[in-house]
Amino acid sequence: MKPLRFKDYLVVGGGILLIAASLSFTRVNPADSAADETVRVVNTPLPVTLQGTVSGNVTISNTPDVNVVNRPTVNLGAIDRGHVRTSTMRPRR
Repeated sequence: MKPLRFKDYLVVGGGILLIAASLSFTRVNPADSAADETVRVVNTPLPVTLQGTVSGNVTISNTPDVNVVNRPTVNLGAIDRGHVRTSTMRPRR
């Protein structure tokens, strides 16, 4: 491969300057904030005052059963006297 001439360096430098100039003309618009939006809160708890007495039992029915299936087994590796053995990394020679 023959060495580059001064003209070749000018072409490469001009290309880099052209790319840099085109990137400098790009404009990024900031995101609009939601500060002007109105917030409507629904389903707020209402204050309840007790009038009279309440008596009776409370029962819970129709509770679903929860089953855990496909329980994975966990292997901790070499366990010795309740502690996990660790080794230090030694650099290759």
